[in-house]
Amino acid sequence: MAAERENAAEVVRVLMEVDRRKLFAAMGYHSLFDYCMRFLGYSEDESAKRIHAARAAERFPSIVTRLEEGKTSLTAINLVAPLLTAENHRSVLDAARGKTKREVQMIVARLDPKPEVAEVVRRLPETAQPRPEIKPLAPERIRFAFTGNEEFLARVDRCRQLLRRKFPSGDLGDIFAAAVEALLDREDPERQEAALHRASDPHARRIPRWVKQAVWKRDGGRCAFTATDGTKCLSREFLEFDHIVPWALGGPSNKPDNIRLLCRAHNQFLGRQRFGTPPSVGGRNVIK
Repeated sequence: MAAERENAAEVVRVLMEVDRRKLFAAMGYHSLFDYCMRFLGYSEDESAKRIHAARAAERFPSIVTRLEEGKTSLTAINLVAPLLTAENHRSVLDAARGKTKREVQMIVARLDPKPEVAEVVRRLPETAQPRPEIKPLAPERIRFAFTGNEEFLARVDRCRQLLRRKFPSGDLGDIFAAAVEALLDREDPERQEAALHRASDPHARRIPRWVKQAVWKRDGGRCAFTATDGTKCLSREFLEFDHIVPWALGGPSNKPDNIRLLCRAHNQFLGRQRFGTPPSVGGRNVIK
């Protein structure tokens, strides 16, 4: 048990450092979560627990000491972390010491009580299918409601992946608006005619659509970053088109050989390598 506690504390320390310095990017991983799963070999749940603990310990370093001493478990830290403040973190962590998961949940319930859920019992229609609904909610806000099958859901999830860079929240309204725009660009004769008359500037920063399509196909819809040890980033989310020779330094936008797909983490990592780290505009508060 002592070795297990020390290991948990050491893993949290490592994750704090890797997260603080974004070392996962240099190693070929697009996020700390990706690093935990692919490099450290943890499951999704195990990775999430350790990352949440590390980020809580970044603000409250005494958490690492408590892990070493066995005073607080990873599960307890994950449960109470959202409620910790500069004023209460010591008393809350003390209260969670040596407690079971259920007992810690009771502590959380006392600190952050939730309203009771009203009992509702009603019969659902057996065969009736809900009709598509379009309902104004407020000026310039319309509610759309309809049903779809699992295949449609999988396609929507894929669209969310592809558009994560543009819409980080994954809001369905943004996704469907983009889908409708893409459909109109492809099918609307008026838009197609207008596009034929737009001249292409070889010195423009904007990357032409045909170049994006060629690069996407070449890179397989994945981040093309490869670490020095050969580790490849496998991210399909938050993808961005990057100039290998920066546009600011004369790199062309209309040549696929100068464009590659990168996830946001590796685009920012290479940007720091090229142009240096931008001045800090803020930081995390660390509370002893």
